[in-house]
Amino acid sequence: MISSRTAPATTTRNDRALRPSRLGHLLCGAVVGAALLAGCSPSLDWREHRVAAQVAALFPCRPESRVRQVLLAGVKLEMHLDSCTAGDANFALSHVNVGDPTRVEPVLRQLQAVFASNVGGTLAEVGPAKVPGMTPNLLASRVRVTGAREDGSVITAESVFFVCGTVIYQATMLGGRIDAEAADTF
Repeated sequence: MISSRTAPATTTRNDRALRPSRLGHLLCGAVVGAALLAGCSPSLDWREHRVAAQVAALFPCRPESRVRQVLLAGVKLEMHLDSCTAGDANFALSHVNVGDPTRVEPVLRQLQAVFASNVGGTLAEVGPAKVPGMTPNLLASRVRVTGAREDGSVITAESVFFVCGTVIYQATMLGGRIDAEAADTF
């Protein structure tokens, strides 16, 4: 489940450092719940993991964090990736700050195309992304790609792409099959 945090209406001792310019970022802060497989499964150990100052994700395993430079829509950007493997699935949340609102759509289009290419299939929209507090964007969506692994077995990936300001997020489940109920929870 994806939801946003809201800033308190009054200033308290703990939030005095907040500046009005940061309030918009806090409103876009999303809590990404990745309840991707049945919570009762002994192979999953759900925990909250802080992804960015305003974003936390619920992972079923201990994620590793990586940062790398990527070229997206002709611009070199820093991509952050938090991922882990539990059961037969990989769980990942990546984000990239494009810095300029005019770059959001071209970068988002390229990220979706690269996602489909990496899985080796065709992108199919499952529905719109529904993340409270996200910045409205026509390309924000939940998509699925089915492809084949090197051994010929089927691999399915489902991602939710959404935007908060100039930050693009991609939450992905990848495995032999995607449980529909788990995907809905995610």
